[in-house]
Amino acid sequence: MTANRISRQREELQGERFEIAVARERAVSGADVVARAARAGAIGTLLLEYDHPAEQEAALLSAAFRSGGSVEFTDTALTDGVAALLRCALPARDAA
Repeated sequence: MTANRISRQREELQGERFEIAVARERAVSGADVVARAARAGAIGTLLLEYDHPAEQEAALLSAAFRSGGSVEFTDTALTDGVAALLRCALPARDAA
Protein backbone atom coordinates (compact mmCIF):
# COMPACT_ATOMS: atom_id res chain seq x y z
CA MET A 1 0.00 0.00 0.00
CA THR A 2 1.48 3.33 -1.00
CA ALA A 3 1.69 6.39 1.21
CA ASN A 4 -0.58 8.28 -1.18
CA ARG A 5 -3.27 5.61 -0.91
CA ILE A 6 -3.04 5.57 2.88
CA SER A 7 -3.32 9.35 2.93
CA ARG A 8 -6.43 9.25 0.71
CA GLN A 9 -8.05 6.61 2.91
CA ARG A 10 -7.43 8.79 5.98
CA GLU A 11 -9.00 11.78 4.23
CA GLU A 12 -12.07 9.71 3.35
CA LEU A 13 -12.31 8.41 6.92
CA GLN A 14 -12.26 11.97 8.29
CA GLY A 15 -15.08 12.89 5.91
CA GLU A 16 -17.13 9.96 7.19
CA ARG A 17 -16.40 10.93 10.81
CA PHE A 18 -17.55 14.48 10.03
CA GLU A 19 -20.84 13.30 8.48
CA ILE A 20 -21.58 11.08 11.49
CA ALA A 21 -20.73 13.89 13.92
CA VAL A 22 -23.01 16.31 12.03
CA ALA A 23 -25.88 13.82 12.37
CA ARG A 24 -25.20 13.69 16.13
CA GLU A 25 -24.84 17.48 16.42
CA ARG A 26 -21.19 17.06 17.41
CA ALA A 27 -19.62 18.94 14.49
CA VAL A 28 -19.58 22.47 13.17
CA SER A 29 -18.26 23.98 9.96
CA GLY A 30 -17.32 27.46 8.82
CA ALA A 31 -14.54 29.68 10.10
CA ASP A 32 -16.66 31.77 12.49
CA VAL A 33 -18.39 28.92 14.33
CA VAL A 34 -15.18 26.86 14.44
CA ALA A 35 -13.41 29.87 15.96
CA ARG A 36 -16.17 30.05 18.58
CA ALA A 37 -15.71 26.34 19.32
CA ALA A 38 -11.97 26.93 19.66
CA ARG A 39 -12.52 29.76 22.16
CA ALA A 40 -14.78 27.43 24.16
CA GLY A 41 -12.14 24.66 24.14
CA ALA A 42 -14.66 22.36 22.42
CA ILE A 43 -12.56 21.19 19.45
CA GLY A 44 -11.63 17.53 19.56
CA THR A 45 -10.45 17.40 15.93
CA LEU A 46 -9.97 20.34 13.59
CA LEU A 47 -10.70 19.30 10.01
CA LEU A 48 -9.10 21.14 7.12
CA GLU A 49 -10.21 20.63 3.56
CA TYR A 50 -7.37 19.22 1.49
CA ASP A 51 -6.05 21.74 -1.09
CA HIS A 52 -8.37 24.51 0.17
CA PRO A 53 -6.79 26.99 2.59
CA ALA A 54 -9.16 27.74 5.45
CA GLU A 55 -10.12 31.22 6.55
CA GLN A 56 -8.26 32.08 9.78
CA GLU A 57 -6.28 28.84 9.38
CA ALA A 58 -3.26 29.80 11.50
CA ALA A 59 -5.38 31.07 14.40
CA LEU A 60 -7.64 27.99 14.28
CA LEU A 61 -4.65 25.61 14.23
CA SER A 62 -3.11 27.39 17.19
CA ALA A 63 -6.36 27.33 19.17
CA ALA A 64 -6.96 23.64 18.44
CA PHE A 65 -3.46 22.70 19.59
CA ARG A 66 -3.66 24.87 22.72
CA SER A 67 -6.84 23.10 23.79
CA GLY A 68 -5.42 19.62 23.12
CA GLY A 69 -7.26 19.02 19.85
CA SER A 70 -5.87 17.17 16.87
CA VAL A 71 -5.78 18.22 13.21
CA GLU A 72 -6.75 16.10 10.21
CA PHE A 73 -7.32 16.67 6.50
CA THR A 74 -10.35 15.63 4.49
CA ASP A 75 -11.43 15.67 0.88
CA THR A 76 -15.00 16.51 1.98
CA ALA A 77 -16.12 20.02 0.96
CA LEU A 78 -16.28 22.19 4.08
CA THR A 79 -17.68 25.69 4.58
CA ASP A 80 -14.70 28.09 4.50
CA GLY A 81 -12.46 25.00 4.19
CA VAL A 82 -12.70 24.19 7.90
CA ALA A 83 -14.80 22.18 10.36
CA ALA A 84 -14.45 20.76 13.85
CA LEU A 85 -15.47 17.54 15.51
CA LEU A 86 -16.52 18.62 18.99
CA ARG A 87 -15.45 16.97 22.21
CA CYS A 88 -18.40 18.57 24.00
CA ALA A 89 -21.51 20.52 23.09
CA LEU A 90 -20.86 24.07 21.99
CA PRO A 91 -22.37 26.60 24.41
CA ALA A 92 -25.33 28.56 23.04
CA ARG A 93 -24.58 32.07 21.82
CA ASP A 94 -25.50 34.93 24.11
CA ALA A 95 -28.81 36.50 23.16
CA ALA A 96 -27.35 40.02 23.57
